[in-house]
Amino acid sequence: MSRPAKPPAADWEVLPSTPWNYGLMVDRANPERSVEVIEKPVGPDPFSPEGAPVELRVKGRQIATWTLVDGSAGPSPESPTTNGQPVETLTLIPYGAAKLRITDFPQIAP
Repeated sequence: MSRPAKPPAADWEVLPSTPWNYGLMVDRANPERSVEVIEKPVGPDPFSPEGAPVELRVKGRQIATWTLVDGSAGPSPESPTTNGQPVETLTLIPYGAAKLRITDFPQIAP
C-alpha cells in the first residue's frame, strides 16, 4: 500500500502489503547451487518490477520475530537464525526496480 506525503513534499510512503521478513537459505561456500539467475530482456522501464532485466530465485523462510519498528524493518536478526516456518521460493529483483527495498537478509541455518 502506498500513500502520498502531505504537501509540499512529493515523496511517497510505501508500506508492505505482503510478508517481507524472510531469511535466505544460501550455501555460502557454493552460492550458485542455491540461487537461480533468470536473465530477461530489459523492459521499457528497467527500474520497475516488470522491466527488471534479472531475477534471482532463492529458497527462504519467513522470520516471524523480525518486525517493523517505527514504520521500518527492525534490526535484522543475527545470522544464522532458525525457525519452523515452511520453505518458500522467493523472487528477488534489483534494488532500484523494487518498491519495497531490503538490503540485508538474514541467513537461515541449514
